[in-house]
Amino acid sequence: MQKDRCFLAIDIPEEAKPGISRIIRPLKTEFGNVRWVKNENLHITVKFFGRLEAAAAEKLIAVISASVSNFGAFTFSLQGLGFFGRSEYPRVIWLGIGEGREKIEVLNGIIKESAAEYTDLRDEDNFSPHLTLGRCGKRAPGFSSALAGSAKTPVAFVDCKMLIFYSGKLTGEGPVYEKLAEIKL
Repeated sequence: MQKDRCFLAIDIPEEAKPGISRIIRPLKTEFGNVRWVKNENLHITVKFFGRLEAAAAEKLIAVISASVSNFGAFTFSLQGLGFFGRSEYPRVIWLGIGEGREKIEVLNGIIKESAAEYTDLRDEDNFSPHLTLGRCGKRAPGFSSALAGSAKTPVAFVDCKMLIFYSGKLTGEGPVYEKLAEIKL
């Protein structure tokens, strides 16, 4: 049976994307070696499950739906550019979460606990909610200084009313995601 890479995410609504584009436009010009995430793929991964067969994904969707059904909608802000990796070799360029960050962290914990018996989850003691904007496979001199001026002012506020359970495939053109379920909070 085929196994797909599955994850649970918060989608970024269209109304938040112009603010995101505005903040990364100068970076796209200056750092052309970054593989920027396509607008239609912008999301915050709440939990990555790895490769799952369809039946296991269906069970997991049901378990997660039950575990977060009374969580409730919340709002969070997107703010503050950063990166994972070393300053001259950033691996992932991201936009941080300000207000509402703790809600996403709590969601991650609930999902990790409720999904534990259905999937072999990697230990994620350092879960850090973020919106991946791009990936860099090469040296990027001056990258950290380019971020130093990034404002801590919110770029956008997002109302989160549901989580999306996705399966994804990596292709030569980038990842392709398929929405398997919407999970109401």
